Amino acid sequence: SDADKEAKITEMRERLVQWQPPPVLDEMHKMLFEQMFHEKWVKNAAAASGTLNEPKVAKGLHDFLEKFNKHSGSSMEYPKVHILYHRSTGLVADKWFPSLAASPDGIMAISYQHNSETAATVHCATLEIKTRVARDTVAAMEVHRQNELFTICDLQDYDNNLDEAGKEFKTMIPDGSHREQVLHQAVCANVTHSLYVEASTSGIRHAVLVIFSQHILDEYKSLIQY
Repeated sequence: SDADKEAKITEMRERLVQWQPPPVLDEMHKMLFEQMFHEKWVKNAAAASGTLNEPKVAKGLHDFLEKFNKHSGSSMEYPKVHILYHRSTGLVADKWFPSLAASPDGIMAISYQHNSETAATVHCATLEIKTRVARDTVAAMEVHRQNELFTICDLQDYDNNLDEAGKEFKTMIPDGSHREQVLHQAVCANVTHSLYVEASTSGIRHAVLVIFSQHILDEYKSLIQY
């Protein structure tokens, strides 16, 4: 019920307000935690609602992708994407640069087969879930996505033209802050694959598998390290 939902959101907000970073963290990490838990989460009821929705979305991802695999088989056999393993995760930091940190909504092992001439390969991937709550954002999501339930954003062929890579990335994920988040998480987790999911409280609406080249990840890391 709506009353139960509001009670859970209130309880979560109170728990986050009471949370304090461990004393061993340096000032940079303290600032990061305070921004994540106090500024962004507590003051935004929509974010808290999205957090409550994440387990349901993550649980439904396997069936969602299997439906896409079956649907694509009617017109084109590939690509095929399967989730082999998924787990939720907390803060993820780069092993050599611990100041580079992110908090994806999950870490997965996925199987990806591009076409019939290539063998399926297994990759580690980050997961980012965005839950649309307001009516206008839900409507905008539906108009933009139309009938495309799942798309592949393969940026591996754009090493020599990062401008074109940016255009392709923007087409697949229009929100600039979401693109930055997906790229940053991939860099921090040291992975080339990331699954971006848009959902409402009633279920998954759209998903994009982003495949970065190592060159793009290295370029991004070189820009933010200094």
